[in-house]
Amino acid sequence: LLAAVQREPENLQLRNDLAQAYLERDNLMAVFEQTKFVLDKSPNDSRALTYHALVRMAMGEAEEATAMLQAATKSNPKNLDAWVSLAWVYAQQKKMKEAEAMIAAAAKESPNDKARLEDVFRQMKAQQKQSMVEAGQAQQRVSTLGKQGKTDKDAEYRDAQTQAQRLTAIRDRELQQLDTQKAKIAQLRIEEQNYQTVLDSK
Repeated sequence: LLAAVQREPENLQLRNDLAQAYLERDNLMAVFEQTKFVLDKSPNDSRALTYHALVRMAMGEAEEATAMLQAATKSNPKNLDAWVSLAWVYAQQKKMKEAEAMIAAAAKESPNDKARLEDVFRQMKAQQKQSMVEAGQAQQRVSTLGKQGKTDKDAEYRDAQTQAQRLTAIRDRELQQLDTQKAKIAQLRIEEQNYQTVLDSK
């Protein structure tokens, strides 16, 4: 695909295909670059809006991502990826009714895909439920630890020390992941500023 884009740099369809391939490989910087090019040429391109919105979501810009996905569904209601992505964004915000409405809208546009879309939504609900269960279990463990501490101070100390070590390890991993994500986001913002500088100079 990259070679094809290099041969036909103005072919927006090829650039969207390349952006999708990069997205599947979690190469957000490359997705940003390809979709930015497409949207500069065709601001209402539904696929580019969809892929670009997912990058924005990864950057923590949920509001902007939502607006872009809404625009993508209006630009091309047959773009199921836009509907599903919008449902996913809502699910991440725990807005399951809105997410379900997006899946229903997608099924209305493509009745033949209704079963597959409903399965996608079931997976979203399962993931949301699992997150709630894990949060509840964590709270229960903390509560149990507190009760044990009232009857056995030595056990409390040992358990708290072990828990602290686990939390420290988890925190270190999360901080490392966060640093990596921050680096990606910083690079994306630099790329965006560079594009804007080029546009302003024209």
